[in-house]
Amino acid sequence: MQDFKCDASLFRMMENEDVTAACVDVRMTVDYRNECYELTFACRGSLAVPCDRCLDDVEVPVDTEYRMTVRYGEDYDDSRDDLLVLPQSQTHLDVAPIIYTTLALCIPLHKVHAEGGCNSEMMARLGEHTARSGGDEPDDTEPTE
Repeated sequence: MQDFKCDASLFRMMENEDVTAACVDVRMTVDYRNECYELTFACRGSLAVPCDRCLDDVEVPVDTEYRMTVRYGEDYDDSRDDLLVLPQSQTHLDVAPIIYTTLALCIPLHKVHAEGGCNSEMMARLGEHTARSGGDEPDDTEPTE
């Protein structure tokens, strides 16, 4: 068993500037069975990402587990999500990319605060620039002949 503490530096290292803060505890357990290593990553904590509406940070809770099998073979192969084949000559495995991917998949596509949680000043500015329905918009349709 190995414990890791992940912060925003993991995301910067992977060139992901969207995560502004992170506090995630990762517990990795390794079981060796049938000439394979069974890795389990249990991740608990939170990430901060910009809100899609107001751009203030919104907290994304993280509570996930990821399992992967690692075995030795002739050539490197990561074509499957649950199996990693390492060449016999490789003696170390960098788990940072695995942890990064696991955490990045916890970030929702639509990142917004709960109703009423957005920055009110930014929401007012957004309202000033939002197209209004009811005839204020130009008619883009042209008659066909």
